[in-house]
Amino acid sequence: MDRETMETLLAELFEGQAQVTTIENDYKRYVGAQIGIHDLQGNKVGKVTHLRNKEYLYVVSKNDLTEQLGPLANRSADELPLFV
Repeated sequence: MDRETMETLLAELFEGQAQVTTIENDYKRYVGAQIGIHDLQGNKVGKVTHLRNKEYLYVVSKNDLTEQLGPLANRSADELPLFV
């Protein structure tokens, strides 16, 4: 499911009053994905399809969290402060 579809579905929560903020994280895939797939004899049996993954953290609330999350929205998770 793409980001836009997910945001649309989440916005329908709370009787269509949901406020959705999305935090995006783009990162490099693990090393195995970068070298391809090999069988036990070392023969290459697969190919590399993509080198990066993108994940989304959706924050859904009844209230507008723009002031609280404003600086965090649409930023990479690597740029976000650690919450404990």
